[in-house]
Amino acid sequence: MPEPDKRPTDKKSRAKPGRGLKSAYESLGGFTKGMITWLGAVASLVAALVGATYLVAPDLKPRDKLGAAVDRIGIQQDIAYCEYEAKLASENSECQEGPDARRGVEVVVHASLNGFSDRIYFMRVTLLDSETLRAIAVAHSGCEGKSPKANEDGVTWRCWSGSPPAGTSYIVRAELFDDGSYAGQKRDVARGHVLLDFIDSQKITSVPQILG
Repeated sequence: MPEPDKRPTDKKSRAKPGRGLKSAYESLGGFTKGMITWLGAVASLVAALVGATYLVAPDLKPRDKLGAAVDRIGIQQDIAYCEYEAKLASENSECQEGPDARRGVEVVVHASLNGFSDRIYFMRVTLLDSETLRAIAVAHSGCEGKSPKANEDGVTWRCWSGSPPAGTSYIVRAELFDDGSYAGQKRDVARGHVLLDFIDSQKITSVPQILG
């Protein structure tokens, strides 16, 4: 039977767990420890102020991601261009005979913007053949100009387009673009229009225009 090991053990050579870290921290001195405590208090105060600000003004809170979404589109046919302009101006003016009395398609598009600050946005609508998805040539199409805020959950554009021939089966595609920075700020001209999102309407059949 083997005899137990009776060699002397040097207890001083056995370092206690964590003793080295404690000694290093104590060596920092009172000034350094005080500085660390002060910085921690400042960080806690800043975090509390930021949290309180977001509670009072939640719109200021940064979004989790950058992006834009076009989520709804509405179509109304046989709308005179002057009627469309009156809606933009919030007026009840009557249409007069002339080019502005031409009838077409009114398009209402809803979008959400997330985090694109100091940008210019514009909406574009295009009428596409429902079978070939090729663009249908119309006399005119356009959307109201807007400069919405960077973070808006509800931005609505009104657009108008000339009508295709009666009986044409078509869809309306609405595209939201980022056109760069506001005037006076540096802009990457070569970047051009950047498509953020788009939406297609359901299939529509063009109706005969009501004249007069």
